[in-house]
Amino acid sequence: MNSEYRSIADIIPESSKVLDLGCGDGTLLEYLRREKKIVGTGIEISPKGVQNSISKGLSVIQGDLEEIIPNYSNNLFDFCILAQTLQELRNSDRVIQEMLRISKFTIIAFNNIVHFRNRLKILFQGKLPQTKELQYDWMNTNIMFLSVKDFEEYCFKKKIIIASKKFFSKDKIIKKWPNLRAKSCIFVINNIVD
Repeated sequence: MNSEYRSIADIIPESSKVLDLGCGDGTLLEYLRREKKIVGTGIEISPKGVQNSISKGLSVIQGDLEEIIPNYSNNLFDFCILAQTLQELRNSDRVIQEMLRISKFTIIAFNNIVHFRNRLKILFQGKLPQTKELQYDWMNTNIMFLSVKDFEEYCFKKKIIIASKKFFSKDKIIKKWPNLRAKSCIFVINNIVD
């Protein structure tokens, strides 16, 4: 279990009702079910990810999360999780708005493209870096990259409350200059301010 998943699990109280969007092979859902006794379900587009999740005894729907989540009713879940999937969405804003509608709290985790090592690679190589987190050439992906600052500005513009946030570089928690020093981050957001 990586530090990001452990930190997400620390946020979620026992017996919560959880929806994991882009749940992959179900690793996080399985951990939450075992350690936090959550009632959870996932949505995953990959047939292999769904198969692996189901083999763990998890409830997972195969399909495009952007098409499925509008079908859920308001405040159906305590927590809705989007970990390392935001950058792959066609309409991120719509998905975030739907997550806020269907859950009391929304957890979003993503890699910070402007981490200082990436900045150095751009400076000295003159092109987007390929790293463990960013494995694809630009022509082989439709992934949109974002930074800590991008997401904070989005929340400000949309009047979304940031309930908490954590920043990481490998397994260390970053306190200062997260937009420069953090490789990844977790934001907990909730309902839009009136």
